[in-house]
Amino acid sequence: KEWRYDSQRFAEWADKIDYVPVDLTTIDFSRYTFDPSWVREHFQRDAPRKAALAYRCGPDDYVIVGDVDEIPRASAVKQYIANNSDKVGVLIQDRFCYFLNYKCIATDEPQLNSKIFKYSMLGDFDLNAMRFSDQRNLMPTERIENGGWHFTSTGNAEAVKLKLSEFAHVEYQRKIGDVEKLIAEGKDFYDAKTEYVYVPIDETFPEWV
Repeated sequence: KEWRYDSQRFAEWADKIDYVPVDLTTIDFSRYTFDPSWVREHFQRDAPRKAALAYRCGPDDYVIVGDVDEIPRASAVKQYIANNSDKVGVLIQDRFCYFLNYKCIATDEPQLNSKIFKYSMLGDFDLNAMRFSDQRNLMPTERIENGGWHFTSTGNAEAVKLKLSEFAHVEYQRKIGDVEKLIAEGKDFYDAKTEYVYVPIDETFPEWV
């Protein structure tokens, strides 16, 4: 799909952004045994390691791995850095769906959450491994409570349908026709027992919200 980075929209933070376009046409899918949609996602997630981190980071620099809709809490990041931990930090993030103030209060679905670690911890792992480090017991991890926010699948019904048609979980494309019903009933499209409630937008939300 087309590259959608709008440099003007993020001009205020241009000095903090390395824009790394990823050419997915270079992937040799014959090397992999899992679904091509996940091959593309893993290839794209690891792109910063090859294109930016390798020449930008020293061993004691900190790296945060997460999806674009996951916002780490600054105080949680500072806490992890102050502790000088030798474990991967798991930033436990509140989850919201469809609307910024529609909060998940119960689920049986494992949450990935953003990860923070020193660049030296990366070693021979790629960024996908760090993303799943706690669930796959790849290395020691520690939970950091109040680690931020995960605003997933936000927007109107058409925005949610677009996500379902494009992201790696192709098994949920069968839910595209049910989006309006799912929003009305307060259920997400994952096959999980999940409960959401509306909460007021207050000082517990990011300042930019």
